[in-house]
Amino acid sequence: MPVLSTGFPTNPAGQLSLYTKDVSGRSTVFYKKDNSSTQWQLTGIDPSSATSGYTYLPGGLLIQWGVVAGPFASGAAKTVTFPVAFDATAYSVVDTAWKDSGSTNSNFIFIVNGSISATEFKAGINGSDIRSFTWIAIGPKA
Repeated sequence: MPVLSTGFPTNPAGQLSLYTKDVSGRSTVFYKKDNSSTQWQLTGIDPSSATSGYTYLPGGLLIQWGVVAGPFASGAAKTVTFPVAFDATAYSVVDTAWKDSGSTNSNFIFIVNGSISATEFKAGINGSDIRSFTWIAIGPKA
């Protein structure tokens, strides 16, 4: 996770602090372990109100999500760029297709093999009834 500042708050060895402070006018949660000078930002947005975004998780993880609007042509591949680059290739990306209610076609969406990187992935589309898709990714952020 990103190092944001040093020297605050002070912790005895073996203890941690979970606290908030203002970042660009937004109350943000931070974590600090032991008497280390490193602070990790755990949140960056209000995840409950964003259709696309990201937030940091303890342990050096970043989780990101989004919605991609269609419609899409069958056989197309859509490149999706992550809101924030991971430090290395994302560990996992999952996507879910949304299609017209009542559609009986066997449409599906998939992650194109070998397309996941630290900055993007490609979703393959099979079928013409897919109207949009959602995705979620998790990966490293030190």
